[in-house]
Amino acid sequence: MVNLLIQPLTFLCSVFVYLYLFAFSIEYFKNKWFTSFVYGFVTILATIKWFLNVKFEMDFSPIALVLLAETNIDEAKEFIQTYVISNDNLLFFLLLICIVIFIYTFEHFYNGEKYKAIKGRLVNSLFLFFLILGTVVYSFYHFSTILTNILENRNIDDLSKYQFEENDKICIIELLYSIYGVYLMSEEEESFENKVNTFTSDSVSCFRKNALNIVVVIGESYIKHHAGIYGYSLNTTPHLSEERKSGNLFVFNDVISPFSYTSTTIKNLLCTNSLSDGEKWSESYFFPQFFRAAGYEVYLWDNQKYLGDKYMFSFALNSFLYNKSLLSKVYNKTNTKSYIYDEDIINSFKSEKLSAKLNLVIFHLRGQHFIFKEKFPQTKDNIYFTVDSINRNEIWMTNEKKQLIADYDNATRYNDYVIWQILNLFRKSETIVVYFSDHGEEVYDYRNGFGRNGTTNKEKLKYIYQIPFMIWCSDSYIRNNPDHVRDIESAKDKPFMIDNLCHLLFDLGSIKTKHYHAGRNILSPIFKPHNRIISDNLDYDSIMGQ
Repeated sequence: MVNLLIQPLTFLCSVFVYLYLFAFSIEYFKNKWFTSFVYGFVTILATIKWFLNVKFEMDFSPIALVLLAETNIDEAKEFIQTYVISNDNLLFFLLLICIVIFIYTFEHFYNGEKYKAIKGRLVNSLFLFFLILGTVVYSFYHFSTILTNILENRNIDDLSKYQFEENDKICIIELLYSIYGVYLMSEEEESFENKVNTFTSDSVSCFRKNALNIVVVIGESYIKHHAGIYGYSLNTTPHLSEERKSGNLFVFNDVISPFSYTSTTIKNLLCTNSLSDGEKWSESYFFPQFFRAAGYEVYLWDNQKYLGDKYMFSFALNSFLYNKSLLSKVYNKTNTKSYIYDEDIINSFKSEKLSAKLNLVIFHLRGQHFIFKEKFPQTKDNIYFTVDSINRNEIWMTNEKKQLIADYDNATRYNDYVIWQILNLFRKSETIVVYFSDHGEEVYDYRNGFGRNGTTNKEKLKYIYQIPFMIWCSDSYIRNNPDHVRDIESAKDKPFMIDNLCHLLFDLGSIKTKHYHAGRNILSPIFKPHNRIISDNLDYDSIMGQ
């Protein structure tokens, strides 16, 4: 509580000390509208900076703007309900109101008749003139130096390594840093589009003779340690557990995601680059292109595809997945509607006739994204866990937090049902299904914390980056592909990161290309584990091994 009071007070007071000197000089020219604008703008920036800092341990960054870019109206409502409208923030908003009232009152009092003569003498004094001049010159020099250092970074990877000095963490500078980061990201998008357009199918072939469906299912915000199949105390995966007992499902134990947010994770897992080898997704090929060139029909059924002008999907994830070059060259078909619940997007796929002998189907689910209780139907069968199911007794644990955990576990159990529905779609055909999540989450798992704020703490990495990864084989696939099944069984405990997913899929799909690297394929006997590099250039294996 003390920290909650001190941090915003420090932010706002330091901002207003510098701001008032600037606004005072502006007021000398009788431009009160401009003065009000400056006050308002900087107050908003300071408030946002405090919120990111306290709630997510983040400053202004390109990541923050990207997350905003891929947020739609529904998610914005969820965000406000979860993070903004809460008792924890009441103190800060009261403090902000008090400061605004103080500033307004001081302005009114200072501009009174009694102080006009004093104000006039101060404005005309040389001291004030040189003070303002010195402040402006120093600020210009200081800001220009920081901006020059930022602009020296010519790509987003280098920019992400830029370290702010503590005194340089000024709202406006961080905002400009973030905007520049987004500009560099847009350049990456352009580089990627050029790469897509240079792809040729001449060097791609498929040596598979029999029919095959390869299904890739991308989950959302799945905490591996909330899965019953991974040892969680609650039975959140009844269907998947049965599939494992029957011998159709193979559960991998040491797989991680490279990032804690969706867009960058998916860009890297759907391209042929390897982060541990220093390769960039924007300079690599989109792996579904290889399947299309090899004779596969490619389907993308995405329940995070938001249609309509009111959604900001022109940037970030959707601008990547639905790049015009990809639409014409990769997909045979994509969905035209999104749904509240994931089972409905699966039902919409049931009417599709997979006439081709070879098919690649990609499902992208809403999964367990917050608000958790809105990710599953509010029926008796789906509200399986309650506050009483959560056996936690930490001093900071409340019934409200237990309810949030129960909601997450219900969403996880519903996700298990959705995956089972996908398996049932392909059960009678020769099919292999690869399921994983884009990243994890934290829901009061080891501390009084919630979300995906960044840290190098081992426990935090465990819940954010460790993800479920499973491969399911239909009965006919098991009968006809005993070598692959044996490779899958022997690979379950190998360390793997999903940015190298394409090499596993090239192997399963019998695709021959010079871009295939057996050393990156977890199923290959010559697979070479690398130290896995995650967000902010962190070495995951080194941190977890400390």
